[in-house]
Amino acid sequence: MTRSSFWLDLLAGIAAIVAVVGACIAFHPIGADFRAIYALTAILFFLAGFATGRGFAASLWWKAARLSAGGLLGIATLIMNNGVHRLPVTLGLIPLTIAVSAAGVLTRRDLSAAPGRSLLLAGTTTVFAALVIVVVVPGLSRSSAFETVDRAAPLFHLAVDGPAVIGPADLRGRVTILAFWASWCLPCIRELPELERTYDRFRNDPRVTFYAVDTALLGDQTPENGRHFLEIHHLHLPMAFDTGDASRALGVDALPALFIVGPDGHIRCVHHGYDVSEDMEEAVADRVTQLVKTVPRSPLTRRAARPPGPPA
Repeated sequence: MTRSSFWLDLLAGIAAIVAVVGACIAFHPIGADFRAIYALTAILFFLAGFATGRGFAASLWWKAARLSAGGLLGIATLIMNNGVHRLPVTLGLIPLTIAVSAAGVLTRRDLSAAPGRSLLLAGTTTVFAALVIVVVVPGLSRSSAFETVDRAAPLFHLAVDGPAVIGPADLRGRVTILAFWASWCLPCIRELPELERTYDRFRNDPRVTFYAVDTALLGDQTPENGRHFLEIHHLHLPMAFDTGDASRALGVDALPALFIVGPDGHIRCVHHGYDVSEDMEEAVADRVTQLVKTVPRSPLTRRAARPPGPPA
């Protein structure tokens, strides 16, 4: 292996990840869907291997590792925007990039001497990548996003309906969904319509309370800006405002973040980040439905079902 080929491999990998990150920034639907990120990564790293594979005769996996090394840091940074809880999704990209880079190298190396074998390898790689994207990624994303817990909700306060303030004691006796977001957060913007559909499922059930919590934890947010944002996007979610205290108390480390609190005041589920592939609407609705079964439907429950705040 020459020094020039070593740097050529590294540069090819860097070029591939720059293209992935650039596409995610330029086209938000790609950045919001891990399936699209995986697909684009597989294509570009296969092409990086193909571009550097002519005349290759050294260690295949060492070359594939070099090709992948240039891009792994960028991939990790891109996906870790959703918080450390997405680490399994990041780790899943490592074997994929190495495998498709190696396949690209072999495809180019054998193209002249054995074109049939090269085409078969390219086709096999395509099928392999498709199976990973369609079957593995959604499950990996869902399992890394949802955290099942059972801990008492800490003391926090949220502003609703102007001066009204609510805390954990006001939410006891029903299932509560607290979805933290901010108008500058692109994944939050993609998530809000799904949250609205989830809210619509339960808006007439007095055993369920839902708040889209505009938080100032990581940015300059005001209640007026939050309400205006929801209005111009034609969203009708009940809104609460957090100065940052509630986010810190609950341990929000990245946005968006969603907490499901049971009728006993215990946090039962936490959802981190957002990804289109995981079908968050159904997953959250299933968990809320299970918890709602533990809340008896009674006249007392109906009267105390909602804390002070905007009407459903």
